[in-house]
Amino acid sequence: CTSVYVLSSRAPSFQRYPPLWITATTYTIAAGFMIPTAVLVSASKDLSAFFCPECEYEHGSSSSSSYWSIPPSAMGALAYNVVFTSVIAYGILMWANKKSSTGTMVMAYTVLQPVTAAVLTVALVRILRVVPECSRNTSTSMPAAACLDPPGWGSVVGTLAVLIGLCLVVETEPSSDSNRNKDKTGERKHEMETIGNNRNNSTNDLDP
Repeated sequence: CTSVYVLSSRAPSFQRYPPLWITATTYTIAAGFMIPTAVLVSASKDLSAFFCPECEYEHGSSSSSSYWSIPPSAMGALAYNVVFTSVIAYGILMWANKKSSTGTMVMAYTVLQPVTAAVLTVALVRILRVVPECSRNTSTSMPAAACLDPPGWGSVVGTLAVLIGLCLVVETEPSSDSNRNKDKTGERKHEMETIGNNRNNSTNDLDP
């Protein structure tokens, strides 16, 4: 979906608008679909239990009183998600998409998201030690959701694969653009030489 979003925003009709305007319009349209969907899900006990298994239901009630409530402990995470991962991240994504020559280069850097998450997890758990490791969290005062598991060897292998793929994209993308420019320059040069030769032939035909 993100690939379609980025590539579609490269259309000439979108390029004349500021990146933040495109982001705001996209989220407004998405909210128009999400709000009625959330209302319909809240009206069904089975759907609500599927999407919100931690929601509490009163006996004999088909709706949850906590479905629309946000825990105070989640307000900080929600604010971070709105400001940084939505407004700023997608605003920068649209700005980069507008400045880049192709959408492929922009999409290539989105694969760094899990790599960044893994690096931050290691920093928070092993280096800064501000968040406990889940396997070692024996504290009863801290909930299990307040711990993190550092990435394993599978994440390391995946990170190496992502970096190798990104390097290949970065190395080949400029070469493709330069080859296209060279081809266009060669075609123009060939056309100019053809026009010059035709003029010379016409002049020679007119000479006695």
